[in-house]
Parts: sequence; structure tokens; C-alpha cells
Amino acid sequence: MEIVVKASLALIGEELQIAKNVVIGIQNGAIAWIGRRHVEAEETIKADVAVPGFINAHTHTADSAFKDAGLGLSASELYGRSGLKLELLRKASEEEVKNAIRNAVRIMMRSGVVAFADFREGGLEGVRIFQEAVEQEPTKALCLGQPLDSNLGTARAVIERADGFGLRSPVDFSNDELRKLASMANNKLRAVHVAETPEIVEQSIREREESDVRRAVEYFRSNLLVHLNYASKDDLALVAARRIPVVCCPRSSSLLGLKLPPVVELLRMGVNVALGTDNVMTCSPDLLREMEFTLTAYGPRRLKPLEVLRMVTINGARAIGMREIGAIEVGKRADLVLFNT
Repeated sequence: MEIVVKASLALIGEELQIAKNVVIGIQNGAIAWIGRRHVEAEETIKADVAVPGFINAHTHTADSAFKDAGLGLSASELYGRSGLKLELLRKASEEEVKNAIRNAVRIMMRSGVVAFADFREGGLEGVRIFQEAVEQEPTKALCLGQPLDSNLGTARAVIERADGFGLRSPVDFSNDELRKLASMANNKLRAVHVAETPEIVEQSIREREESDVRRAVEYFRSNLLVHLNYASKDDLALVAARRIPVVCCPRSSSLLGLKLPPVVELLRMGVNVALGTDNVMTCSPDLLREMEFTLTAYGPRRLKPLEVLRMVTINGARAIGMREIGAIEVGKRADLVLFNT
């Protein structure tokens, strides 16, 4: 079946070039051609603006079951090893968690999200619950599993089923354990939270004698870092030198009273920066709100609107390894967001 999208304005290619009066031909779910000529098709869709579908590069969708729980608590009290979130997840039924995940996915879809990467707690069982919850949803969902502990046997079971690892923190593992986890993951995503809070940065230095960023890079060989709010200049330079993609979550950080992540600095250093909405427990997974907040928080003189759009399109696709989406160009999937004013 051929579908034609006629847009008064479209953002074309990986550089999001502005083009007027664009016609996009879609065959079998992929972009077959792009032009300006009138073409008859089985279905024609008209839009004022066409942009690539959005990618939410860091979520915790199961948290949707506990929205606004723990208001006023710190990030460590909510999401630490003994935090409220893990306690609530342990008490929740499987059906409650699945419904929460589906609810979060549908909120994302309404804000134009076509793909997302989720950090899933609960070991192998958590991965199974997530995958069953999203199997009928039209969005592309990556499940990044979290081992229950440093037991490498359980970690192997997680990585065999999941799309990669999503570690809470390098602090939870020794250097040798991080090396073994990296080897297990092989070519899958090796994602990890780093430098999110000053407490976790201090804990890493105190218990492991190195920053959590450096340990994630050197021992876990991470190919996706999340947060970096409190990363040192040396750590940022290391990330840039190794060309590791980073997901920043400005709105979540702000709501938790944390320092904003160094989005502008990372972009200027040539790092591929994507956006994520983080924990649904405290932050809606609405990526339109995330973009609006990001542009406002950093200011249009420091961060341009097109840079923010790249963070949720082509940058997000590169960060989570979904090269088939993220831009309107021939050969990519026709995952588009259409606006009518």
C-alpha cells in the first residue's frame, strides 16, 4: 500500500533542513521517496508540518503506578538502593505494573514518541513483565534490564532476554564485575546512570576510589550514559574523547532539586546528546513538555530550537541504536509526527 504525506513544511534529513511543500511517499512502512510533485496514492494525508517521530531515550515506565508518591523526598530517598520506589515495586502486583507501563506508553504516543528505551528493575522477571506489557503497543520499546544484584548468573539470564543492561549505578559493582557484565552484553546496549547526584559521586570516590563516570567508561565500557549532572570537567572530557552518547533528563533533575545536566557543554564538545523523561513517578513521559522545559531552562541564546529537536530525533536514534528512525529520509521507517495548526 502506498501512502502520500503532503506537508506545507517538513524537516528533512539528519540536519532537519526546513523544506516547503514537501510530498513524502511511503511504501510498506518505509519512506520510498521525497519530492514536491503531486502523486496519486491509495491514501493521502495532508499536514501543516511534518517532523521525524520523537525518541524518548530514557524512561522508567513502571513508575507510572506510583505517580506523585514520595513528593518532597530527595532523589536518594526515592531511587536509591533502599529507596521508596523499589519498595513500591516489590509490593505492586504484576497486573498493576503492566497497566502502569501501558499507561506511560500511551502518554508518550500522544506526545509524538515512536520509540523509547526503558530501564527495567526486577531482574529477569522485570524484563519479562515489561516485554509482555508492550508487545501489543505500536511504539518501538527497548528493554534495558537490571540485574537483581552482583550475582553474575542472574545477570546473564537478564541480558539474554533484554536489549541491553540498564544499571542503577557503577557503585553497585566491583571493577571486575563491571568488566564481566560488559563482556556478557557484547554488542547490546550497556547503559548506566552516572553522576546524577552529589551523593552518588561522593560514594563512588569513597567506596571505589574513582568517579562513577570513569568506572562506567573504563570497566563497564558503557555505550550509553545517563544524567552526568555532577560530572567533573575531566569526566566530561573523557566522555567526549570516547564519543559515548549521553541521555540528559533536565525536567526530572529540576523536579528533584538537582543541578541541571551539562547539555550545552556536552553538545559543544561534540557529544551526541539525547533527551529522556526519566522516572514517571515524578515526571510525566510527555516529550513535548521535556523539549519546552529544556529550551526554557537553558535559554534560546545557549540552546537553539533545532538542537533540541535533534536531541529527540536523530540524536536519540543514534543513542539507542535505532538507525532506521530519527530522520525523514529515503530508506528510513516512516515514523512521522504531523502537526496541523
